[in-house]
Amino acid sequence: MVLRLGSSGAPVRELQRALGIEEDGRFGPETQGAVEAFQQRSGLPVDGVVGKRTWAALEAARDARPRVQKTGTDRIIDRVVDSAAKGGPGAGIGAGGAWLLDKAPEGAMAVLFYGGAVLAVALGAVLVVKFLRRAS
Repeated sequence: MVLRLGSSGAPVRELQRALGIEEDGRFGPETQGAVEAFQQRSGLPVDGVVGKRTWAALEAARDARPRVQKTGTDRIIDRVVDSAAKGGPGAGIGAGGAWLLDKAPEGAMAVLFYGGAVLAVALGAVLVVKFLRRAS
């Protein structure tokens, strides 16, 4: 199906979803601009018309899965979840806990893990100071 400025309906919504723009079902100037930008990035003729070649490029872009490198926090979470699955430390978090860890944004998990470490070091320093004061 060929789509262009003025087209509307479910095919336009599908196009808008593929382009990652607001889905209103109307091929207006915003959709045309997104199509033209996609065509330029994909090395296609930039005409703002969605025909066979543009649909094929959209499908190829959708099917392309970027390689995601694991962060340090991802590796920690993987170890906790694996350990929990084997009944080791962290077994109490269960499947619900693993789901929660997957949903938390990367920054939040870093704050939780590294913030806890900073708190432990600070608490240790306070206890050492108290111990040294009592000893003197």
